[in-house]
Amino acid sequence: MRALAWFNTLTDPLARAELEHCCASPEWSAAVSAGRPYQDTAGLLRTAGAALARLDWSEVRRAADAHPRIGEPPAGRDRSARWSRAEQSRAAAGSEAELAVLRGRVSAYEDRFGHRFLIRARGLSPAQICAEVERRCAGLPADERASTRAHLTEIAVNRLKELVADG
Repeated sequence: MRALAWFNTLTDPLARAELEHCCASPEWSAAVSAGRPYQDTAGLLRTAGAALARLDWSEVRRAADAHPRIGEPPAGRDRSARWSRAEQSRAAAGSEAELAVLRGRVSAYEDRFGHRFLIRARGLSPAQICAEVERRCAGLPADERASTRAHLTEIAVNRLKELVADG
């Protein structure tokens, strides 16, 4: 609860900056920041999920495109880069051959759909991610947009939990 109290007392610009590490949508960050003060983490997470559900596709795409590509090392040392490295650590441990295949499949996905492939990658191997890229590449664009939004929501909620746990 101490970390949630910390989050509740941030100025709006600082809260938004912290939130953008969780989800790179200014609209989402504004909505979640505006809901403060939160009585508990569950209320914060409900607001975060509802705000993500309301985003139009251009904002979802903006947030998804801010994530590093799967199979490529995240650049930077900020909070979002550290989280991305942790989330992709199992995939990054693959052999160079596995990572080359993964990068090729991700590239084909991006060519097909015109936006970043996004997946909640924590704990997934390169082979598991490749299978998911292949499965999702066979889908319809509308279904893939829904899938991207769902994965973005999972990632944002998990990061938000870490944010208020870390303080």
